[in-house]
Amino acid sequence: MSSKTPDIPPPTGGSVPQAPPPVAPPSVGAPSAPPSTNPAPSMSAPPSPTAGSPTPEAYSPTWQGGGPARTSHRELIQLPVGFELPNGELAREAEVRAVTGADELFIGQSSQYNRHPNDLVYRTLLLSRTVTRIGPHKNVTVNDVGKMHALDVRALEYAVYRLTYGEENLPEEEPGPGG
Repeated sequence: MSSKTPDIPPPTGGSVPQAPPPVAPPSVGAPSAPPSTNPAPSMSAPPSPTAGSPTPEAYSPTWQGGGPARTSHRELIQLPVGFELPNGELAREAEVRAVTGADELFIGQSSQYNRHPNDLVYRTLLLSRTVTRIGPHKNVTVNDVGKMHALDVRALEYAVYRLTYGEENLPEEEPGPGG
């Protein structure tokens, strides 16, 4: 046993009330408060946002701030043209996820982007990381993104942008395949 752990004798027979577990001593200058008699919160319930809570308000279920919805970080997209799979079938559905800091770091360290730091290379690398599948095809590469029709690329870009930054921050959609 550690010298910091108090010796608590085991309970003897009968219905002897158990003492609450030891509480850390209050910090210097803090007012002392009686120990709480509330039961311990269950592990399955999310922490409730309270004043002074270490949980950021953005993760609260009632958060009304800007940005993406916190319910999902993936979305299924219907491709307007479709992607031809190696077996000749046409895949019309793709799954995308939100951009992470690891994606940004990967692109920043990419030799391809460092040789040609332009928007097209950036977006192609980003889609190769954030498109998690096209039809049954799960290993989406830069070459796969390069083979896609421009309308499909645009649809995927908008979906990734919406998941990452929120619906209210989408840029104006321009007609045509350019971007």
